[in-house]
Amino acid sequence: MTGSGTATPSRPSLWRRRGYATYVGSQAVAQTGFQVSMVAIPLTAVLVLDASPVQLGLLVAAERVPFLLFALMAGVLVDRWSRRRLLIVASVLRAPLVLTIPIAAALDWMTVTQLYVVAFLLGTLTVLSDVAALSIMPALVPREQLTEANAKLEATRAGSEVVGPSLGGALVQLITAPYALVVDALSFLVSGAMLSGLPKDGSGQETTEGGTRSAWQEIKEGVAFVWRSDVLRWNAGVAALTNLCVYAFLAIQYLYIVDDLRLGAVFVGVLLSLGGVGGVLGSLAADWISNRTGIGGGFLAGSVTMAAGVLLVGVAPAGMGLGLVLAGGGYLLFVSGIPIFNVAAVTIRQAVTPAPLLGRTNATMRFLIWGAIPLGSLIGGVAAEATSSRAVVLLSGAALLVPTILLALSPIRGLRITEDQDQPDDDHALHTER
Repeated sequence: MTGSGTATPSRPSLWRRRGYATYVGSQAVAQTGFQVSMVAIPLTAVLVLDASPVQLGLLVAAERVPFLLFALMAGVLVDRWSRRRLLIVASVLRAPLVLTIPIAAALDWMTVTQLYVVAFLLGTLTVLSDVAALSIMPALVPREQLTEANAKLEATRAGSEVVGPSLGGALVQLITAPYALVVDALSFLVSGAMLSGLPKDGSGQETTEGGTRSAWQEIKEGVAFVWRSDVLRWNAGVAALTNLCVYAFLAIQYLYIVDDLRLGAVFVGVLLSLGGVGGVLGSLAADWISNRTGIGGGFLAGSVTMAAGVLLVGVAPAGMGLGLVLAGGGYLLFVSGIPIFNVAAVTIRQAVTPAPLLGRTNATMRFLIWGAIPLGSLIGGVAAEATSSRAVVLLSGAALLVPTILLALSPIRGLRITEDQDQPDDDHALHTER
């Protein structure tokens, strides 16, 4: 047994695996455009439509509510149908949705309600894309290289987060927020074309003696699998609580940067790009940390780092001097913790789940974990309206210490991935260091 998910010298580089390289490239393109929209859509609400903190909270919630409504059914579809095809369809359909915003702006028809609808529909397609993406990775790389593969994917995405926000901030400054979204639409089309280069995969539809199983039966099987696993239950609980706290902060971060820190749209992009640099560093460190402390140690390290980063952002004073330095350092630290946390959380799920259950297991986890996001977003918006944006940032950072403590006390803390099973079998693909 070994605690490393890192490739040994005898194994070929992951970049020589055509499917993996193609997939990572498509994600880099899509994420760059997505980061533009992450800047442009909220700034459209703030700068063009003069949205309130509650409306910003609702906007973030609208994009995440589909995980509560559709995630479990998405898992069934992902296990029944071609994951490659689902990824392509979800990517291509997002392009015309995003384009409705600049079109409405040109016709002077744009409203906050339209932003809610677009965010909801984008979120629905993201549910399908996200569950399919999580489930296709074990088919692209060997299980003992999952940690390395997920870390490289996170590093690529983080690199996009360096370019995307700065590009988004500059585009907002040059052509206004709504029209910056044209870049996002183009990125989805390019990503969809790249995904068509993935190796073809077949349908995973299961049958019984009575014929095709019902969707409800398959959903129950996925939920039951998660419930039986101590590791997955703790994974879901800790990650859901983390998302609750993180999205209370993220829901009002643009308002906080513009109003409390008194920085313009360009500096929104600068701060998010600094966070992207942190994401690259965290992604590069994720495999190294998990190799030395175990996958559970990586989980804990990511949690601690995120909490520290949000607290540092919260204590930054207004202005271009010390405020920009502290906020930039806080974003760098906060975002560096995200890939460390995510790589550990996702790799654990992929390691313990049999291939036929991957879609439903990932969907169940997304339902539980991302289902907390709309609530966190609403809490952040309402709390900022009642108190202040700064108070929400500080409280969010302090609250992130709670899942950190729970994680330190959980059975996840000492987990390491083993390499001696051909197929994962519940928690037996992991072992605990005493």
